[in-house]
Amino acid sequence: MAAASRPINDSEATTLAALGDLRSKDAEYVIGLDGLAIIVHPGNPLRELDLQQLAQIFAGDVSDWQQLGGKPGPIHLYARDDRSGTYDTFRELVLAPAGKRLSQSAKRYESNDELAQQVAGDPAGIGFTSLAAAAKLPTLALRDGEGQAIAPSEASVATEDYPLARRLFLYAAPSQGSDWVKGLLEFSQTAAGQAVVQRSGFVAQRIVPLRITATAGLPPAYAELAKRAQRLTVNFRFTAGSARLDNKALRDVERLAAFMHQPENANRRLLVVGFNDATEDPARAELLGRLRATAVATALRHQNAFPSEVISLGDLLPVAGLSQNGRVKNRRVEAWID
Repeated sequence: MAAASRPINDSEATTLAALGDLRSKDAEYVIGLDGLAIIVHPGNPLRELDLQQLAQIFAGDVSDWQQLGGKPGPIHLYARDDRSGTYDTFRELVLAPAGKRLSQSAKRYESNDELAQQVAGDPAGIGFTSLAAAAKLPTLALRDGEGQAIAPSEASVATEDYPLARRLFLYAAPSQGSDWVKGLLEFSQTAAGQAVVQRSGFVAQRIVPLRITATAGLPPAYAELAKRAQRLTVNFRFTAGSARLDNKALRDVERLAAFMHQPENANRRLLVVGFNDATEDPARAELLGRLRATAVATALRHQNAFPSEVISLGDLLPVAGLSQNGRVKNRRVEAWID
C-alpha cells in the first residue's frame, strides 16, 4: 500500500502495471483533502493573487512587493523541498502551467510547520504550505484565469473549488489479498475513518449544507438558486477527457445517497447542477453541463436517491481557467438541497 498527495502518474502506473490497474476504483482511494495555502506575514496587507502572479513571484520574475501594490522591498520566498508532495503539487498547479521554474533564491524546507514558522517571522516572506500548517497565518485568496478569487477554507477545499486544493490518496493492488489492507482501505471511507482525517488536520469528505450569499457578481440563475436552496460540500468531477465519473465521485455518490437517506433529510429535495468549461458555443456548454448532471442523477438513482431537478448552468460560473487542470475543475456537478 502507498500513500500519496497527488494522483499516480503515467510512469508509475506503467512501472507497477503487474499489480493491476492502479487507476481503477478498486486500487485508488481518496482518503481526504488538503489545500496548499499561500501564506504571508501577519503584517502584510496583500489578500489575493491570481495564479499567474503567483507563478511569477516564485519564479523570481516579480521580486519586489511594490510590484504587487505594497511597500518597496524584496520578496523573500519560502518553499518545500524537492522530495515533498507539497512541492510536486505546487509545481504542477502553479509553476508548470506558466512555464516557470522555482527561483534559486527560495529557501527550502522539509517541514510544512517549519516553513510556516519562518514566514511568520519574516515581514517580507511568502510561502506555500499545507492548509493544516497555515492555521495561524494570513492566507491569500487565489484566482485561476476567469474564475473568482477563492480563499482556502474547509468548504472550498472540500468542493475542490479552491485552485490549490489537492486530494490525499491511498493506493493498493486491486487484487489485494491482505485482509488488513482491505480493512484499512474500507475504514478510510467510513464516517469513523473520515473523523480520523478531520482530527489529523485535513479536510474530511463529509457532506454539510452551506448557505451561499447571493452577491452581485453571481450569474442571476445561480443567485436565484442560492436564495431557495443550500449547497452541499461535495462536487462531482470526471475522468479527464471522458464523461466517466472519477473514482472520488463514484464514492461521493454513495455518500450523498446515504446523506439523503438520513431521517432529517427525508422531506428535502435534491438538485444536481451541471457546469462545463467555456466553449465557442454557449448552447453546447449548456448541453454538456446537462449531460454531466444527468450522469450524476443516474448514478444517484442506482443508490435509491432521486434528484428532483437536473439543472445546467453551462459555462456561467467557472472556478478555474482553461488549462487542462482548469477544464477538469470547471466540468463539474454541484449538489444542492431545498
